[in-house]
Amino acid sequence: TWKKQGIISDDFDKTCEEFLNTTHCETCFIRLTFGEGRNSRSKCLDHDHSISNSHNIRNVLCRACNVNDNSKNTSGNTNIYWLKSNKRWIYKRTWHGIKYFRSFNFFVQACIYKKQIEDKYIENNKQIMIKELLEERNKME
Repeated sequence: TWKKQGIISDDFDKTCEEFLNTTHCETCFIRLTFGEGRNSRSKCLDHDHSISNSHNIRNVLCRACNVNDNSKNTSGNTNIYWLKSNKRWIYKRTWHGIKYFRSFNFFVQACIYKKQIEDKYIENNKQIMIKELLEERNKME
């Protein structure tokens, strides 16, 4: 259950309703699955593990984004790491089975690459989501 996972909500009924009504990941906009087993598109309730005494829910995400957002790194920027052995900055992320990995001499280069890759991925998924929603609307008419 959510409470056992450390999730704290001011209104669990409202949280449950929002969770059930969310159809797309709030980070990458991919269509979510629920009740079909665990996979990269499985619906997850993201929460801040450092908050243990008040509402700590952030978003409804796909499992892939939820796992990536919880990654520990040394940069303060999700999915960017300092690789001490090579003295290089690393961007590393897997989205729905597609691996993105690249190393850089400078932190700012890694940040620029991250923005380009993630913007491209998110824009593509937004277009897919819009197409799916239009198809659903046309079926209802």
